[in-house]
Amino acid sequence: DRPGTAAAIATRMAEQQISLESILQKKPRAKAPAVASDKNTVPLVLITHATSESAVRRALMAVLADGHIQGAPQVIRIEKEK
Repeated sequence: DRPGTAAAIATRMAEQQISLESILQKKPRAKAPAVASDKNTVPLVLITHATSESAVRRALMAVLADGHIQGAPQVIRIEKEK
């Protein structure tokens, strides 16, 4: 939850020619017990327009290398009917 994090992630996606449909960042739940390492972390959900999984993986590897996220990102494929 630092200024510029979403922009840095969006830049890495753009470098792989990935267009973002939406970005959702939620505040952590107030009732959840705080963990020291989770002090400044918040969930960030990205939904992309049609792209290749390999492009997404390359972008996420760059984001991980940049140190903008904590832990391994989760990828869920959304397939639309053609």
